[in-house]
Amino acid sequence: MGSAWRTYPLDGRNGSTGFGRCHRLVGRPRGSHCGGGRGRYGEQVSLAPGSVAPDFELPAAGAGRPTLGLGDLVAGMPAVLAFFKTSCPVCRLSFPVWAELRRRYRPAVAAAAVSQDSLGKARRWLDGLGYDGVVLDDSAGYGVSGAFGVRTVPTLVLVGTDRQVVDTLEGWDRTQANAWDLALAERTGIPSTGPLSDPADGLPESRPG
Repeated sequence: MGSAWRTYPLDGRNGSTGFGRCHRLVGRPRGSHCGGGRGRYGEQVSLAPGSVAPDFELPAAGAGRPTLGLGDLVAGMPAVLAFFKTSCPVCRLSFPVWAELRRRYRPAVAAAAVSQDSLGKARRWLDGLGYDGVVLDDSAGYGVSGAFGVRTVPTLVLVGTDRQVVDTLEGWDRTQANAWDLALAERTGIPSTGPLSDPADGLPESRPG
């Protein structure tokens, strides 16, 4: 599966956008980072492509069952995990785009929005932005966000059926969003219907999380 995927790095670091500013998570001590491991100088480190994604089981809405795990999501198809917080302005501007990405490839790619707020709050927020897919509740300590090394929201993580991280995308970047669309089209064989975002939609070219 992984051989069909291409990353499109903007700064040469693991195919990510490289935005370093952190949307600090509510409830974290001052000076703490948003999520999992730390790099050599204390900065947050997202899971690199090729890393084994950590297993999890979280409360779920829209899944037809009370909880959902990584194994359920990647059973037979890759999965996109979209980490977010409802108070994050970059999440608000980008999630309609991620909703469209989900609609284009949902026959062949699973998707779950991983919320750092309660399910009820997250579901209402997502419904208002046109995202009607599965939402998972990571609000109890952000354990899954931490395990995935999420340092800013929004962060998207593509996980293959072998449970390996294929690519990550942080913050909002039009070039990266359109590259993900083309790469998913190539990976799934589902033709892209055009750019996910262009200047006419009024979104900024890029915005850190």
